[in-house]
Amino acid sequence: MEIDPHQAEYLKYEFECFVRIGLEPECRRATIEKIEQYFLSRGAQPLPTFHLEIMDASGRVTRMIDFEPDERQLVRLHEFLNRWTIEEVREMTSLLPEDL
Repeated sequence: MEIDPHQAEYLKYEFECFVRIGLEPECRRATIEKIEQYFLSRGAQPLPTFHLEIMDASGRVTRMIDFEPDERQLVRLHEFLNRWTIEEVREMTSLLPEDL
């Protein structure tokens, strides 16, 4: 099965967002809470969005990610965060390109 370049970029970006969110305990908790509040409202609230700032060891922001998921992505993100521990997600960072 061949994946077109646009779809490959989409999947790579989604995976990066999931991994980055999954690495930080506070971010994980807040994200799960936002997703659950959205689904408990049965769509009465707007879809949650996520803004992440990736920092280097000195505290400088090296990358910013704005993730505006649709409902399917919210479900996948919720499943991802509930399935994989922080330690397992940390191992997944080896799958991310070096420049990320």
